[in-house]
Amino acid sequence: MKKIGIIIIIIILLASGYLLIKRPSPKPQDRISKEPIQDKREANTKLKNAAISLYSKDGNTKWRLSAQTIYRFNNPKRVKLHQISATVYQNQTEVISLVANKGEFDPQTGFLSLEGPITIKSKEKLVKANHLKWNQVKNQLVGRGEIVIKQPGLKITGDNFISQIDLKKLQVLGDVRVVRNGPVAIIN
Repeated sequence: MKKIGIIIIIIILLASGYLLIKRPSPKPQDRISKEPIQDKREANTKLKNAAISLYSKDGNTKWRLSAQTIYRFNNPKRVKLHQISATVYQNQTEVISLVANKGEFDPQTGFLSLEGPITIKSKEKLVKANHLKWNQVKNQLVGRGEIVIKQPGLKITGDNFISQIDLKKLQVLGDVRVVRNGPVAIIN
């Protein structure tokens, strides 16, 4: 009797093992979710056609950034902007206007990073770049990638530039080329 019970248990175990092995497994496409993967760090706040203001550490410079879309994240703290136009004031006087495709501001470090194409205009200069960073503490602009600077009678191209916010003191670096329009010297 004991032999028959053990044989029945072995037959049941073998049959269930066989059924588990032969059971059709889901096809690979059935195992993949049809739902799009979501960014786990979704924005806490989303604003459309909004503006924010940023100030330099000394309070003399104010950025008025308008964007088609602004996303605010809490962890890590940052603000992302899309389709940006900005006006920058120094001592309450407009010094430059700016247009960029997108950007990101880190409130903890005070860095504003923009991606282009970027166009910056002052009263006398037009500056174009692919990337631009503003250091809130130094109140300094750093541009990178396909730099073009135009002002009356002069066109300068290069790889990078460093400038004070008003574009009056501007240093161009890396593969610099200067084209002067108009007469170089007047001879009587």
